[in-house]
Amino acid sequence: MRALIGIPDQGGGSRSARSRKAFTLIEVMIAIVIVGILARLAVAQFNTYREQAKLRSSAQKVFQILSWARLQSEKTGNTLLVQFAIPYISVYQDKDNSGTITAGDTRLLYDSVENTVALFSATAGPSDVSTFTSASGFAQGTTTCGGAVCCDKTGSPTKPSWNSVAAICAHVMPTMPSDLEDGAIYLGSTRSSVIEKWAIAMNYSISHNPSLWSSQKATPATADWNRIR
Repeated sequence: MRALIGIPDQGGGSRSARSRKAFTLIEVMIAIVIVGILARLAVAQFNTYREQAKLRSSAQKVFQILSWARLQSEKTGNTLLVQFAIPYISVYQDKDNSGTITAGDTRLLYDSVENTVALFSATAGPSDVSTFTSASGFAQGTTTCGGAVCCDKTGSPTKPSWNSVAAICAHVMPTMPSDLEDGAIYLGSTRSSVIEKWAIAMNYSISHNPSLWSSQKATPATADWNRIR
């Protein structure tokens, strides 16, 4: 009689009660799996944000080093050479005026960017920056840098290039701005999850100072670059 009306006997609960317990355990297991998936996604997203931050801070650092070096050249009247050996960056005083870094030159600054930052082969540069696209991460300028030989012997008078070394040409008159030769460096991340790109460029015909650009595209077109500074 107890079995007919669903009253549990002394041996255990009813079948419906046991089923409810079983379903509850399955739901808990599903919830644990979902939480695990969401946790992995959150960690991956956090790692992407962290690498993006590394790239952004590194691009800002390169821009600041170039800006500092140009002002130093203007204040002291010395020609400076900024050497890019990513992730390392050095600034030298060109004491022998050779246009290249030699043993006699004085290193004024030595710094580095994040080790996940690398040169980016750009297929299109910022719209108002007079530089060619780059297959090596460095781009040539299309104008002269204010002098007959641009003070960088590795470049040329008509198409100066940073070419791993950016020359900052001092003038005899200290009140005149130093000339940072035309060129550009394109930076990206070695992490495939980070698609944004950065460019630091110089166009002598527009300004004596470098400009900082960013793009949220993996392969940015000219219109995709946005000027930051």
